[in-house]
Amino acid sequence: MKLKVGDKEFKVKVASTPETRKKGLLGVKSGSMPKDAGLVLKFEQATPVTITMVGMKFPIDIVFIRELTGYTTVLKVQKVVSAEPDQKDININDVSNLVLEVPQGAASGIEPGDVVEWTGEKKEDGTIQMAEGGIAPAEGAMHVLDENGKVQTNIQGDERIFSRKHTKRLCDLAEVAHKSKSNNDYKKLGMAMMRMIDKQDTQEQEYVNN
Repeated sequence: MKLKVGDKEFKVKVASTPETRKKGLLGVKSGSMPKDAGLVLKFEQATPVTITMVGMKFPIDIVFIRELTGYTTVLKVQKVVSAEPDQKDININDVSNLVLEVPQGAASGIEPGDVVEWTGEKKEDGTIQMAEGGIAPAEGAMHVLDENGKVQTNIQGDERIFSRKHTKRLCDLAEVAHKSKSNNDYKKLGMAMMRMIDKQDTQEQEYVNN
């Protein structure tokens, strides 16, 4: 994943569970982390965050980030703290949604109030894999959405996309036919697929704008 902070962009890993947040950058060797790499501690809701450097092998910059809601929701830098190995109880006396940890000096130039954006990682089909889950669609592309409205994949044209319910039914029939090797079971599988395709061809089409 990529995170843009002000004018800087970092390729980051995301720690979103208590276990991964607690581990942080422990175990990373000094000098092995590129200046444009980082770790994001991600919280489900804004919370007070206290960082400890006990056991760390190298100094880091810690960027505290808060989600602000107004006419639009935006992530902004709260404060940048430079931290040394074995330093304890690093906090800013405020709640944060994200905390970015990068090698010391990498956050130079980042200021409170700078906008923070997930830029994702561009894939071969033009979509962008997002840290929040799902993907951002390529411009002008048709795509498949999940039940929460997140993009799952682009449609290039002429593909057949079956629902989860129909996919499970086809898999069950295919498993039965594979085990029995019966022509009758293979015919059942083929007929079920033809009925699903016919339903796709005859039902009212639905589209959602980007």
